[in-house]
Amino acid sequence: MLQHSTSNFVYFLNKNKEDGKKSRDSLLKAKLQQILETLSKQAMKEKTPDLEELESALQNALSKEQDEKSHTSSEFEEQTYEGGQSITKFLQEKGYLRDNKKWLTHKGFFSIGWKILQDVTKDLSSSEFGMHETNFSGEGNVIIDTTKKFEKGNDIKFLCVPQTILNTIQRISKSDTKISFPLNLHPEDLEEFETLEDVRVAVVYCIDLSSTMKFALGKNGKSRIEAAKKALWSLYLLNKKFFPNDSLS
Repeated sequence: MLQHSTSNFVYFLNKNKEDGKKSRDSLLKAKLQQILETLSKQAMKEKTPDLEELESALQNALSKEQDEKSHTSSEFEEQTYEGGQSITKFLQEKGYLRDNKKWLTHKGFFSIGWKILQDVTKDLSSSEFGMHETNFSGEGNVIIDTTKKFEKGNDIKFLCVPQTILNTIQRISKSDTKISFPLNLHPEDLEEFETLEDVRVAVVYCIDLSSTMKFALGKNGKSRIEAAKKALWSLYLLNKKFFPNDSLS
């Protein structure tokens, strides 16, 4: 009976530890999303802040929420940067920032980019949302290793010479005829490389840098230049994920 009670105690103790770990992980994830959101706002400013200014902005953003949820914020501070560690140092250890004038790492750039892309897609109406695939097929100019029988009218430059010669030799061998050179090729011997239909797009994104771009756009107080940067960032991420062969400059 004592052993059974001890087992129950250990079970509930472990369960409480697991629940506590899940709660802390969830807390860290939520706080990290808030930090990334603040990073995106700072990165899209007309004048990119340095690490000291970035640290100040992050501290202010978290302090503002700490007034609303003091218990949650203090628990986060204990878990992430206890002992006086700065938020930017914490983000450097996690691989989001580097100690450089261009402080965003590859991981940080794409993590923020996906968040921006999600925000942009939320603003789209249902009729505008979608991939908008083209009905036009591209030219078959990407050669692959597989081959097929040559079709009359196709470009002769895709002819697979080794396979064509092999087809000729196999045909002659089946007819018990002596193989002699030059080989007498038949139309059915011809073999061509298969190709992929390839559509590529080159996009040039231009941003107006006139003084009017500094004016606020809408109720959120964001300037036109920041909105343009946000659109470019999301377009770049969309291009990288779905259309890696297209160029964006």
